Amino acid sequence: MISLDEVILPYLNAATKGLLQDAGYLGNYALTPNSNEICFRTQVALRSKLFNSTEVDYFITNGEDLTDDRSDQVEKLLCSFLVDFLPTIDRNIAALMKVQTEMNGKSAIPDVITRWYQIKQAFVDIVKKNGIEVMQD
Repeated sequence: MISLDEVILPYLNAATKGLLQDAGYLGNYALTPNSNEICFRTQVALRSKLFNSTEVDYFITNGEDLTDDRSDQVEKLLCSFLVDFLPTIDRNIAALMKVQTEMNGKSAIPDVITRWYQIKQAFVDIVKKNGIEVMQD
């Protein structure tokens, strides 16, 4: 699982965060990398950005959208957030590589760098699956 809190929470305004908090759905957002499955909590948060409270409440209660399935819209919104987050991943990797060089490789930093690359690849995979081009190094 890849935590998406750092990716999604900055896009939620205070009112939306309050509604999600009251409903028990603020935070703990995740993506399963192998299947690109978006957890239910994440789907609720993304729907709160796209749809009115009646539609979000219906989704929370029934696990499906009130009218037509809107999963594509939800996934595309997530992809826009993931694309925006990719430069942050690149900065984190660069900073970790610098520290690793300074420490002459005597740390667990290579494992952390590997994990950041895995997260980046999972993000790129889901974005490309949705037909969005991503510039990569």
